[in-house]
Formats: sequence, structure tokens, C-alpha cells
Amino acid sequence: MNNIKTYCSSAMILITLFVVSGCGKPGGGASADVQVQPKSSDLSIFKKKPKKVGGTEKASGGGNTEESGTFSGRIVIAGNPKDYGVVVSKGETVPDAAICSANAIPNETLLVGKENGIANVFIYLEEDPRDSDDEKPPTETVSFVNVGCQFKPHALIVRTGQKIHVTNVDPVKHNTSTAPEFNDSINKLLESHDSVGLSLVYEQQEPKPVLVKCTIHSWMKAYHLPLDHPFVALTDKDGKFEIKNLPSGKYKFKIWHESNGFIETRYKVTIQGDVKKTIEVSADKLALSGSSSSKVVYLSLPH
Repeated sequence: MNNIKTYCSSAMILITLFVVSGCGKPGGGASADVQVQPKSSDLSIFKKKPKKVGGTEKASGGGNTEESGTFSGRIVIAGNPKDYGVVVSKGETVPDAAICSANAIPNETLLVGKENGIANVFIYLEEDPRDSDDEKPPTETVSFVNVGCQFKPHALIVRTGQKIHVTNVDPVKHNTSTAPEFNDSINKLLESHDSVGLSLVYEQQEPKPVLVKCTIHSWMKAYHLPLDHPFVALTDKDGKFEIKNLPSGKYKFKIWHESNGFIETRYKVTIQGDVKKTIEVSADKLALSGSSSSKVVYLSLPH
């Protein structure tokens, strides 16, 4: 009887993803509703419980919860960054070369800006430190575009339940493929000039950023971090970040960068009013295994 109850309870849990895929017409396509069942091994995540990364515990927020502060600063590289060059050279023989190698496509793995600031570093709490968790997801839709045989933006923060509108402005087909830990994977084709695109929603938060790729064009990669709270930041082109309205208390932040994963899993910060820090990361800590180049390269994001 217990097994039957468990099966029935599990069967009632459904996630609905509304997906719109192109039909070959420039700027349009037909819509389809796709109903997806959660991974059976992950049904327990629908229960409210502490979420852990690498064995770390929930950040503690003591003190007067009516007070709040801002955690801000910069993340900078100490030492010489590796040269990641380009992912596609101009004129290179690649799929859809007439479009995709009409110009060189830079490697966005490590972007170093003004005064050695590192772009696209995620810094976040694994849990909402507030007692109330009844906050609704933002109503605005986030744009995620295939353009110039690249994903834009390259790194993205999104709230659970918030809609991401995925489109394709290129005159060639692309696909959007993900394999998250706690959300169902997708692999959807986008026709050329598909302005209708598809809607992507992460129903559960993830312990680390999710790799998004195009399997037609293997160099196309991006990262999404879905969380169920707003205490997260993504560094700008000069390594700056800001996390507002933190209740006073002690916190352990995760710091993650695509070049080599977690930079920190327990970066300790005490909030009693505003806190500003400069976090240095050694160049070796950001080096991909197998990279042998020692040339110094500074890539800047456009203003």
C-alpha cells in the first residue's frame, strides 16, 4: 500500500514547459505545449529542504533581520591569464562557415577587463537567508539569443519560474541543449530567423551554473544559474558585483567561474551594514587543465 501511495504521489507531480519551435519560416514558427515529468530520482527536491554544494552548510544570518546591507566589490585576477584565443578563426571550415566563420569568434572563457577585473563570475548564496520564501518569480521575460553563431548573453542569472525567451536571428539553424542536475534537460531546434523561438523555464534551482550548448556548432556555449532567491550577482566587464538587501548576519558565498568551476565554496562575509571587498583569484586557479599557452591576453567586453 505504501508503494502504491508513493507511486500515485509521484505521478501527480508534473512540470509543464511551453516550447515554441520554428517551422522553417523566417521570423516565425508553430507553437507546441510539451508536458515533462521530473526525473524520478529527483522528486524529493519538491520538498523544501536545505540545498548544499560540496558539503557546505546553509549560510547563517544572525542579528537584527530588520537591518540589511549591500555586499559589493570586484573580483580580479592575480598573475597572467591564459590565452584562450578564438573558438573559430575567420574563414575556418566549420558547419555553416559562410555565416559562422565570416569573422573570427572570440573565446569568452576568460574575459579580463579594466584593472584585471574578471567578467562573468557568479557569486551567490545557496539558500535564501530570509524566513519568508513566498516571493513570486519576476514577471519580466529574459532574452537569450543565438546571434553570430554565439549565445548572448554568455552568462545569465535567472529566477526559478522565470521565463527565458530563446530566439535565433541567424540565417542558419541552431539548437539549445541543456543537461541540468535538478531540472529536465532540453534539446530543441531553432530554425533560421526564428523570432518566435522557445520558452525555457527552470522550475528548480541548481547548485551551480548550467551549461547551455548548441550541438550543431560545438563552440557555442553559455551558462545559466537559476536560483529561488535574489542574493546573487554576476561580475561585469571590469569584475564589479553588487548584492543588495542582505539581512545582517554571517554568510558563506559560492564563487564560480566557467574556466575551472568553483573558485570558493565558503567565502565568508559578515553583513552589518554595507561591505565592500576586492577578491583576488590566482591565474593558475582559472587555468583550464591541458592549457599550455603562457601568453598574456586581455579581452574586454563591449561597452
